[in-house]
Amino acid sequence: MDKEKFKILLIQKIIECSDTDVLKKIEKILDENGSEVKEGMEEYKIFTQHKDSVLTDEQIEEVDRRYQKYLRGEGKSYAWEEVEEEIQRKNEL
Repeated sequence: MDKEKFKILLIQKIIECSDTDVLKKIEKILDENGSEVKEGMEEYKIFTQHKDSVLTDEQIEEVDRRYQKYLRGEGKSYAWEEVEEEIQRKNEL
């Protein structure tokens, strides 16, 4: 099985999993090892709850909650230009 199909299979299993202990173990493994993300030609490491994080557990939970809402199509997203215009409008720049 190729790597991409394997990742999809794992994601499906995670989605179907209702055992919090198992999910926490998966999260810990990913946190300890990081998840590589490629954006354009740049490569980043993502750590959701890394020991050096400046975010509190509550802040991380809020980010996760908003992200899940976004994935379900319930959140609203904005283009950078819209955000920039709104900031300028609110601050009379």
